[in-house]
Formats: sequence, structure tokens, C-alpha cells
Amino acid sequence: MNSYKLLQLYVTTCGQCGGCGLIKCVPKKCKNCDGNKCYLCNGTGRMQTNYKECDKCYSCGCVLDSNNKNIKNLYNKYYLGL
Repeated sequence: MNSYKLLQLYVTTCGQCGGCGLIKCVPKKCKNCDGNKCYLCNGTGRMQTNYKECDKCYSCGCVLDSNNKNIKNLYNKYYLGL
């Protein structure tokens, strides 16, 4: 069996972000400029944007369901690119 096919058995989509890698959040205005552009908010007027990266899957959209060291190495190679 191909190593990539074997890895497919242990990988599921992330339940926190739904597999897209982003989580919707409420945007926050910059306290320094009150929504105008300044250097602290990089000219956007916001300290937090509408979406942020998922902490569970690290914006990959997939989660590994195994503690096997060989499977983890394959996951890092094929999904995370490490």
C-alpha cells in the first residue's frame, strides 16, 4: 500500500474550522486610532480581522488521529510540508 494512501486512513477534517483552516471572529477596532489608520494596526484600523487561523489544525484543515511516530512523520511530510 502506498504511504500516502495509508496516511489517508488516519487523517480527518478539522472539526473546529470545518476543514477550511480559518475561524470566523468578531473584528476589533484599534484602540489607538479608533478605526482610523495608524502604525499599530498596520493601516487597517483593526487589531483583529474577520478571520484568524485555526489553532487546532494550524490552517491545514486536516487533523491526525494517531500517536504512531511513523504516521506523524508522514503527516508532516505530506500535509504540513515539513
